[in-house]
Amino acid sequence: MVRRPGGLAAPEAAGAVRGRTSSLITQAEDAGLARVAEKDRRTLGKLDKIISALEGTTENQIVVGGQVEDVDAAS
Repeated sequence: MVRRPGGLAAPEAAGAVRGRTSSLITQAEDAGLARVAEKDRRTLGKLDKIISALEGTTENQIVVGGQVEDVDAAS
């Protein structure tokens, strides 16, 4: 497990959030809450982009504005 600044283990933590969001979408659909489900689908799309960026990082990289950058370049 790789620790990132802030103490989060990424992308593992982001994957857990993705799973919870998917569950919320299912619950909203089952309850007939189409607008809530759609909002959560948009959130899920954003999470997928963040997870992809996190998976593409190495030890000395961070994600800034959805882009992977070297730590030195971000300062």
